[in-house]
Amino acid sequence: MTSVNQDYTDSTSILDVHEHHIPEILLNPKVNLLQLFQQSYAGWTQARPYPLPSERRDSDPMLTETDSTTWEALAPFLEQSGSNSFVRNLTGGILDLHGPGDENITRENWERIDVKVRQQHAKSFWVYQVLEQAGIESLITDPYTDPLLEARQALGKQYHSVVRINSFACGWHVDSRDHNGNSGQGLLRRTGFEVKNFADYLAALEKLVEGMRSRHQVALKNALAYDRSLDFDEPDEKLAGQAWGKSSPSPAEQKAFGDLVVDHFCRLAAKYDRRCKCISGRRLFADRIP
Repeated sequence: MTSVNQDYTDSTSILDVHEHHIPEILLNPKVNLLQLFQQSYAGWTQARPYPLPSERRDSDPMLTETDSTTWEALAPFLEQSGSNSFVRNLTGGILDLHGPGDENITRENWERIDVKVRQQHAKSFWVYQVLEQAGIESLITDPYTDPLLEARQALGKQYHSVVRINSFACGWHVDSRDHNGNSGQGLLRRTGFEVKNFADYLAALEKLVEGMRSRHQVALKNALAYDRSLDFDEPDEKLAGQAWGKSSPSPAEQKAFGDLVVDHFCRLAAKYDRRCKCISGRRLFADRIP
């Protein structure tokens, strides 16, 4: 029975609905074994991707270049965090692709596996071969370093993407940024929208949602749990408007601005038949859409 179930699973095509495939990482031909751990969720076992308010950091450790692989660098993942599900799953996938017959990545075999990883990633077709081998026919990615990325053009014809709305919910000033360093006003200007006031800003957000289909973007994604609380109140347009143009609005003004923008996006999603996804508070969108 197990063999039958496995055969059925292996023959079933997959729609992968949650990835963070970013061109400069996914298509990098110089990938080693250590990077596979650092640039995945397994990396969270060693370094938080987002600093606490009291911390300062120049870059996301998942996105920084890494040194050559060493056992000393791998050991914290494999020996100290080996029971973590992200580490276990990633290790299994690496062994399937680069170390068939090995039961784990160890001090004795890591160099051989590292060589194989580097050889395979140097091939331009390798990424697409792995997707085909896994039976993945279509993917939805959240390219959080560039919420406006045209994923099909950048990554391949099987890709769609989502628009992460965090920067727009924090977009009261041209210099305000979300936790990924994106400026909402900057993104809108990049797409050609002239934003002079708050009314212009809300109108530009509607144009942004209206144009999602042309960019193969299938959903709006709210990951604001990384930027603020998920305590959303009814929109207060007057208080939200008071945040506009200020480099440091009051906490109440910032919250009201984000509350109104998220509500606005939800209504636009309903109007233009776009899906909404909320991280850590999934009922929010369902409750807001009329």
